Amino acid sequence: MSASVVVMREQNDNLERQIDMVIGQIAKLPKGVIVYKQINGHKYPYRAYRNEAKVVTVYIKKKEFEEIERKVERRKLLEERVKNLKREKHAIEVFLEMLED
Repeated sequence: MSASVVVMREQNDNLERQIDMVIGQIAKLPKGVIVYKQINGHKYPYRAYRNEAKVVTVYIKKKEFEEIERKVERRKLLEERVKNLKREKHAIEVFLEMLED
């Protein structure tokens, strides 16, 4: 086995660990997006997320808004990170398959 194959397999294992770690972080964060409802001329923030087939909206209190907003945004960034890591892992797996053939 060549050194490049060993390095690529190590990189693949490393990506798998990173994916698992980021997915664990995502699980701790609230899912959904922040939406606003207009009631009697005032805008109120809600967190909207899907629970099976239903869309659930939960009112966000003023004192909790900044923290929830930060966590929802963080989750979005981490989900994008997982997507990129999986894409990179797939490319390495395709490369390794080509080398093994």
